[in-house]
Amino acid sequence: MISFFEIYLAVSYKVFIFTHINYNKMIIPIREKKIQQVEIDLTGPDGNVFNLISIATDLAKLLNQRRGAKYFDIPALQKDMMSKDYEHAVKVMEKNFGHMIIMYR
Repeated sequence: MISFFEIYLAVSYKVFIFTHINYNKMIIPIREKKIQQVEIDLTGPDGNVFNLISIATDLAKLLNQRRGAKYFDIPALQKDMMSKDYEHAVKVMEKNFGHMIIMYR
């Protein structure tokens, strides 16, 4: 059933509403919130290895919070990123967070 508010919007803005709004879906649990992709310019100051480690730590904390468990071992992730050279740190970022980040060279 269409509410008075929906009819008012349709008439006042000359918009025809053909579907019914499901008000039960307006409040979504935080775990279902989509994560926006993080863009990192590796040639600029954001490409600094310490900044990459900071971003990886923040993303790991976010995923641990969302999944409700210890999904990432953060100290091990940081140690792995610092164990070798810059390219290794970039590969670790891509391997663990490739679905959440876009890196530009």
